[in-house]
Amino acid sequence: MGGTGIAWGNSIAVDGAGSVYTTGKFTGTGDFDPGAATTNLISEGAYDIYISKLDVSGNFLWAQRVGSTLSEYANSIALDASGNIFIMGDMYSSIADFDPGASVYNLTNIGTEAVFAAQYDNDGNFLCAFILGPGHNETYRNRHIALLGSDMYMVYSFDDASVDVDPCTPVVNLPYVGNSDIAVAKYDMSICPCNIVLAVNIISFSAERSVNYVYTEWEIADTDNFISYEVLRSADGEEYAALGVMNTDKMSFTDMEALSVLAYYKLRIINQQGNSIFSEVVSVQPQENSVITEIYPNPMSQQTTLEFDNSRKENHTLTLFNTQGQLVRSITDIKTGSIEIKRKKLTSGLYFFQLRTDTHLYAIGKLILQ
Repeated sequence: MGGTGIAWGNSIAVDGAGSVYTTGKFTGTGDFDPGAATTNLISEGAYDIYISKLDVSGNFLWAQRVGSTLSEYANSIALDASGNIFIMGDMYSSIADFDPGASVYNLTNIGTEAVFAAQYDNDGNFLCAFILGPGHNETYRNRHIALLGSDMYMVYSFDDASVDVDPCTPVVNLPYVGNSDIAVAKYDMSICPCNIVLAVNIISFSAERSVNYVYTEWEIADTDNFISYEVLRSADGEEYAALGVMNTDKMSFTDMEALSVLAYYKLRIINQQGNSIFSEVVSVQPQENSVITEIYPNPMSQQTTLEFDNSRKENHTLTLFNTQGQLVRSITDIKTGSIEIKRKKLTSGLYFFQLRTDTHLYAIGKLILQ
């Protein structure tokens, strides 16, 4: 088995029927059928994980690939009494999909490297996965897994005191002496640690277009167990790209390079264990005409004037934010189509403004203070 790149066989297990299960890592395109037929897997990153099953005679049954844009390694494989497959190893990508099928089950690694464990049924279908994190940097060695009943045993090395060895809550840190230490852990897989429904109440998520920008904001009921938010955008509602990651003290994000066509946005909420949940998708229609007629001068020194079309005589509010998303100025009760913005105590730098009516976002823009 192998192909154009490198393929490593790192671990092997055999069931009662003599079927052989292997796992490891590979690059490029690899043929995982040892017979005359061809079954290619193609790596997405530098190294991806493979899982393979052969019958007692060595004939190919199936092979699966998981991984992401960087490297993921599988170091150890084990089987339970029901024939479920367990693997563990290293995850280097910030986000990796551990479901080899059409569905997606992403794990999030906010450190340099993390230990993962994943479970599949006897046909290679995804069951669950989790990582041990966040914020640690582990080394590629000492990764082994064993099963006894519903209990999974793992041994791994770690070189950071912040390693959370409990994929659920609360955070559990082990004493760390230095260099690389060894951890031995036991997990009850009858309540698979990765099958946790995130307890989060997404009150709202919205996206509004103004000129060439799209402003997104959200409201979450309880943020105590979450570490970050990620806004994603798509042009077709299927393939999404991440635009930015925010800490939980910020509840908004402005897409300053918005697509000119119909666009879709959604919010990803990440908890302390690296699991995540998504908001509902919202769509944003393209806007043909700019509502801002002039903002001059920009950059400004002491004062600038913002002019816009207010032929409807609506009441507007102008808010000014710094690059950290903090509100630094608010001008209310604007009934004309002209606003004077004075420097006063504002420091030099880049600012973002929003112009709103009582019911909707009217305009977004940049303002530079010299």
